[in-house]
Amino acid sequence: MPALFQRFTPTPQRDNMAKYDDAEFQLNREYSAPAPAAGNAGTTKFALYSAAILKKAVAVVKTAGTSSSSGSYLQVLVGTVTAGTLLTGSATAGTVISADLGSTPVPALTPIQILQGTDATGVVYSVDIQYTEQVS
Repeated sequence: MPALFQRFTPTPQRDNMAKYDDAEFQLNREYSAPAPAAGNAGTTKFALYSAAILKKAVAVVKTAGTSSSSGSYLQVLVGTVTAGTLLTGSATAGTVISADLGSTPVPALTPIQILQGTDATGVVYSVDIQYTEQVS
């Protein structure tokens, strides 16, 4: 029989094929949040559409703060829980600072905030949040 008229037989699915919850399918992503305003409790808020696990926060100092440590920081909050803190201190402009956020789980659409400390002059360009999407 000519090949054109042969019946198509699909290949049976293999048992060893990766599943969507496998590490091979996890997507590492990055969200660049606008910098919060300088001064006491300036804040930036956002939410991720899918459930995620926060990994790391990175920022570049734009203007050095005047506080050596106690008031010059950025705090990453998931809901009302602190996931990590970026200590900017009196770091000079252009300094890259980062904070390990461990493996902080974030349910879909949970508010994430970046809260500025009390230093009135310290500013960063933006805060990049590195995370892994959770596939359900």
